[in-house]
Amino acid sequence: MGRAKKTAAWRLLEQQSEELSLCHPQQQYARQCQQQQRLSGCVRGVQYSSPSELADGNLLGVPRRVQTRSGDVQRDIRKSTSAGSPGRGFPTREPAEPQPILPIVVEPMSERTVPSPGNLVIRRQRRRGRYWREPLSNGADLEMVLVPGGEFWMGSPEDELDRYDDEGPRHRVSVPTFLMGKFPVSQAQWRAVAALPQVGRALEPDPSEFKGANRPVEQVSWDDAVEFCRRLSQHSGRDYRLPSEAEWEYACRAETSTPFHFGETITTDLANYRGTDNKERDLSGSYGRGPKGEYREQTTEVGSFLANGFGLYDMHGNVWEWCADDWHNNYEGAPNDASAWVNENRTESKKVLRGGSWDVNPRNCRSAIRYDDTPDYAFINFGFRVACAASRTLP
Repeated sequence: MGRAKKTAAWRLLEQQSEELSLCHPQQQYARQCQQQQRLSGCVRGVQYSSPSELADGNLLGVPRRVQTRSGDVQRDIRKSTSAGSPGRGFPTREPAEPQPILPIVVEPMSERTVPSPGNLVIRRQRRRGRYWREPLSNGADLEMVLVPGGEFWMGSPEDELDRYDDEGPRHRVSVPTFLMGKFPVSQAQWRAVAALPQVGRALEPDPSEFKGANRPVEQVSWDDAVEFCRRLSQHSGRDYRLPSEAEWEYACRAETSTPFHFGETITTDLANYRGTDNKERDLSGSYGRGPKGEYREQTTEVGSFLANGFGLYDMHGNVWEWCADDWHNNYEGAPNDASAWVNENRTESKKVLRGGSWDVNPRNCRSAIRYDDTPDYAFINFGFRVACAASRTLP
């Protein structure tokens, strides 16, 4: 297949995503100085503030791995296998209407201050990524972001604030390159796929409590999410599935090791969660030295907040997201290849959910947080996003 046909078949679009972190202004100044020389070759007119011009505040700590790369982050995809589906990837069928490659824009770091105790500074930097657009009948196309392969420490360290025992033991996992939904599945996307021919079970076309075409679909069970993937796979000829738990956490962290991909704490300006105290359950509306915030008491439209370093949105809060794995009480014996960890009798096993939701406190929205429920249970804060293998070499 020629280069032009490869480009058409993949229909990969360049996108810009914003990676950010929460840190003390003095630490922000030090980072700016370190990046000035590196950015000066491609960016002009960047103004750097002096330490005296940056407001002082309480130290929140520096994320251990939040340094972004200003260079090209495109990578060739070598043949890999999807979690739970060895050897399966994209078939050779080409999409009918190729999409253009959008131009790359590398922009300087910018910052803004979130009004809060400690004077948090959000550092933003443009990055470029690649994604696949899966057309759906009602125009609510499904965007699949290319997540570059790598290794990471899965789980939370023992000294992480408010961690749970089921988040350990921390272990090293190797993750092949794969594609993951840019957003949780929206209600418009759900309706489009629910109208496709049934594979195993019926799907309610409008199950959500909080209505809105661009809000995430909720009140869907694990069984419903699997049926969605099966119908989409049958329709597209590609192997769509739920992400494994390891893939989900790797994608959420996006090369960070802090409690949130934003950094050491989080605010309700950055995600949809309960930012007020829950006195009945003795849960705080803040995390660490971060501020309390608002409690919206409902879902928000997908993509309402900033993306992480891989270009994925809503990885913290909004809706819990189903994963392919069966539930295990800890990571003893967990696979280290990012495959889904499943039991022999899957029908009797609870399933994994990740990411937190609109009605839980920030402790339960961390990158390492885990939750479980039965595969037939649907609730107003349960949603999902899809994953897909990436088995062809990019042009």
